[in-house]
Amino acid sequence: YVVVEATKDGMNWTPIANGYDASFNSGWLTTFNSSQAGNANLFVDHNVDLKTKFNVNDTLLFRFKLFSDNTVTAWGWAIDDLY
Repeated sequence: YVVVEATKDGMNWTPIANGYDASFNSGWLTTFNSSQAGNANLFVDHNVDLKTKFNVNDTLLFRFKLFSDNTVTAWGWAIDDLY
């Protein structure tokens, strides 16, 4: 389960979207439920409109808060290109 947050000052963090897990994408969920290994085909575009929380031209820092379950063994989380 991941929550992506942003801040302008490094102190006050704002979630930029609802947190999500494998249920966000049907391919992810199928892979998770069948205990398969992840692969490059599972990378999907995910767009978030930052203007709902911040102003145009704000300088932001981002963090990815990952909550994991130590009883689950599965392919994890990856980021490929952030822009």
